[in-house]
Order: sequence, then structure tokens, then C-alpha cells
Amino acid sequence: MPPTRQWAKFFLYSGLCIGSGIIFVNYFVPSDEKFLSELSPELKAKYHAEKEIRARANQLMQQKMKDTQDKPAWLQGLKSSQKLERQILEEARKEVEQRTVAGELASERERLRELAEKEKKL
Repeated sequence: MPPTRQWAKFFLYSGLCIGSGIIFVNYFVPSDEKFLSELSPELKAKYHAEKEIRARANQLMQQKMKDTQDKPAWLQGLKSSQKLERQILEEARKEVEQRTVAGELASERERLRELAEKEKKL
């Protein structure tokens, strides 16, 4: 077989493999929005809470980095950096949990008020 024919077969089969992979990915892998819409309400809430925690931790980390900009990195050390990341993640987690608990309490308080109003009417 001449080398040009071998190269043609190679490109043809390679193109078929790559093209079929692209087609499978486009048709069978759900988009992020579709995936989130199919999740149960519990998992959606957990996903959004975790996303909020990560965003808040990122904000806190950037703030700490701005505060320690004038110090060289080798003076701060690797262990202190890891400890700081854990501490920031815990702070963010606590803040988000407090907000969620406060929101749940407010909704429960509102529900109890509505029940009390209905009871007064009866």
C-alpha cells in the first residue's frame, strides 16, 4: 500500500473516532443547567450552600492576601497557609450556616404568625 493511501486511511479513521466522540458528548452529556434542574431539592440546596461557602471563602482568602501583601511568602510558611485556608473555609461555612438558620427561623416565624392569625379568626 502506498504511504499516501495509509495516511488517508489514518486521517479518515481518526476523523471518524474524534467525530463520533464529539457527537456522543454533545447528545449524551447533560448541560449544567439541565443537570441541576434534575437534582432533588435537597441536593440543590446542598449544592447552592456549598457554592455560597466556596464563594465566601474565596472572598475571605482574597481579603487575607491583601492584608499580608507586604510580608514575603517564605516568612508565612506552608503550614500557616494551609491552616489559614482551613480557618477561612470554616469561617465561611459558619457564616453561611448562620444565614441559612436565620432564614429558616424567619420563615418558621412567619408560618407561626399565619397560623396564629387563622386561629384568631376561628
